[in-house]
Amino acid sequence: MDDVVIVPLSEKLTDSAVEIMRKTLNYKESKARESVKRMLSKKRIAFAALVNDPQNGQLTLAGIIGAIPQYGTTGWELHPLAVLPAYQKRGIGSFLLETLECEVVVRGGVMMYLGSDDEIGTTSLFGVDLLA
Repeated sequence: MDDVVIVPLSEKLTDSAVEIMRKTLNYKESKARESVKRMLSKKRIAFAALVNDPQNGQLTLAGIIGAIPQYGTTGWELHPLAVLPAYQKRGIGSFLLETLECEVVVRGGVMMYLGSDDEIGTTSLFGVDLLA
């Protein structure tokens, strides 16, 4: 992927990361900002995908990925993974995930998992008891 660069998520990218969470995961502004702030914690892992926009020659934040340490640092929960719709189906999400997996291994991780809970009402299954 010549036009995509994966970099650690930084405070400089906070506003753009918040917008990605709002547009892709339907987060409200305050919840998105809180989530991005937590992603920037030293204990967590967070990366950003920057895409070279040929029309203006600038790098645009197209996607983000993060992981939360669990079980010490041997297990990691993937949260979140979000790519703007205009950049989906180009392998950016896969590239972010591969980069994250490598960093998890470097930090001693042996397992990653994806939670599927909805604590803020952004899916059609929010509040539904699936076992009832």
